[in-house]
Amino acid sequence: MKRFKYLDIVVSWLCILAFGADYLRGGNHLAEGYLVTGGWQSCSMLVHGSRHWFTGRRGLRFYYHWLTVLLLLTFPLGSYWVLWCIAPFLALFYTGLCMWELSRIRPRPLSLLK
Repeated sequence: MKRFKYLDIVVSWLCILAFGADYLRGGNHLAEGYLVTGGWQSCSMLVHGSRHWFTGRRGLRFYYHWLTVLLLLTFPLGSYWVLWCIAPFLALFYTGLCMWELSRIRPRPLSLLK
């Protein structure tokens, strides 16, 4: 799990920084950035959901998954504009959530002795 978390965080930050820098330089790849970053984070959500990592009923990831599913289901009804505006914040929140989860599992050296 730790390796996947590291990979997830690194790829998310690379996508966010690369497409953000491109946008700030006047690039015209904003939609591609949304799709690549969102696609990676959607795959990450599927892995977390299938492995039941941090998906307890009261956890932040549980609520984040349901918010994302709700936004994607209402996409054809007009949540396109809402998703377009809040997608960068959702990407940053998701990356921060992964970093927080990694910090929760990292300092457990005594659990290796069992």
